[in-house]
Amino acid sequence: MQTCITFRILAIDDYYPTPRFPHPNLVMALGLSPIDIVRKGIYPLLEINPGWDRIYLSEVADVFNGFPFDSEQFNNNTGKPLIRIRDVGKPDSNTFYDGDWNPAYLIKKGDILVGMDGDFRCAYWQGVESLLNQRVCKITPRSDNFSAKFMYYVLQPYLDAIHAETSSVTVKHLSSKTIQQIPLPNPPLAEQHRIVARIEELFSEIDAGVKELETALARLKIYRQAVLHHFLSNPDWERVKLGSVCNRIADGPFGSNIKTSDYISEAGYQVLRLENIGFMNFIREKETFISEDKFMSLEKNEVFEDDILFSSFVGENVRTTIVNGLNNRAINKADCFCVRVNESKLDRKFFILSMSSETTHKRLTLDVHGATRPRINTTQLKNFKFPLPNLATQTQIVQEIEARLSEADALERTLRTELLRAGRLRQSVLKQAFTGQLL
Repeated sequence: MQTCITFRILAIDDYYPTPRFPHPNLVMALGLSPIDIVRKGIYPLLEINPGWDRIYLSEVADVFNGFPFDSEQFNNNTGKPLIRIRDVGKPDSNTFYDGDWNPAYLIKKGDILVGMDGDFRCAYWQGVESLLNQRVCKITPRSDNFSAKFMYYVLQPYLDAIHAETSSVTVKHLSSKTIQQIPLPNPPLAEQHRIVARIEELFSEIDAGVKELETALARLKIYRQAVLHHFLSNPDWERVKLGSVCNRIADGPFGSNIKTSDYISEAGYQVLRLENIGFMNFIREKETFISEDKFMSLEKNEVFEDDILFSSFVGENVRTTIVNGLNNRAINKADCFCVRVNESKLDRKFFILSMSSETTHKRLTLDVHGATRPRINTTQLKNFKFPLPNLATQTQIVQEIEARLSEADALERTLRTELLRAGRLRQSVLKQAFTGQLL
């Protein structure tokens, strides 16, 4: 009769028995075994109560890898739903497999899944019965002496630590052997059940608070649009073509002129893309660079400080922003327009506010016909008519709107701070749980 191999982690020099699966000190792709990561002592959620044993995951659970189903038989609606890496943590899958399959790869609601590329995410499957694709594994607890729910709550911190210790040039990869070697905390079963009950009680309270915060954020979005509608809806204003009050409306070079291979890693001349356009804010952190020679060949597409970037895609909303804080000369790509207003006729902030309203979005989308990714072209944007008061009125309206949006922005910062605090509180609950201090 085989017995579970258990051990305590009390100090670095303690004795660690050799498990039945590959030796824990075996150098793997991540460079360290899970037990070595625990020994580093830098991940708070891997600490445990000194009175508990640890037990390798392979001793209490099976790790079952998905199957490499033929991608040529993937589709959107026919066959059996297929769980891919991107579906871990989602309520269902949008991919179906229309081919032969083995029942062994069926996943049921409530099964524990782990994505083995990217973020190494652990989640219960919440969807209908589906097939398990490659690079996703199922964790099935098989011991009567270990709680499945306790295992679920314990796993993610170890996967996060393994992810942090895994170096890669592109996507990080996780092996099933590494998962098997995770040294789980092993308190008595009755204590595991009590810990899980307390975790779920506290998480329920935190989730209720998070839901209220998210509701408040959603209401802020509605409030902002209500402000724009109130100050920008005047049927007496003259409607003018955008091209008549702008000195420039132009998209950038297309794919044939600038390719991904043209990008360089070091700081150079900047390429402004959709990633730089937020909702009335310029996102500086998303930086992409090209060489000086490449930039000079595309110099006619140069974008300057205080120019306006306007997304050519108008799917869920209109995205436009004023360019500011450039570190070097820049051009815009073809997926966004550079708009330079005639300041004697149009206040650039008034333009940003007007184009960001839901009313404008609805009118713009009327010009888009049957596109899967709705996109407007230069001619449509130049011919787009929008209400335009005199310059003095524009300035006054901008001041009124900005005062109210500033208050909304301050409240949003407070709400998002509280959301971050809720996330930290969840981590605190888990730390107390795993160190035996929660009860």
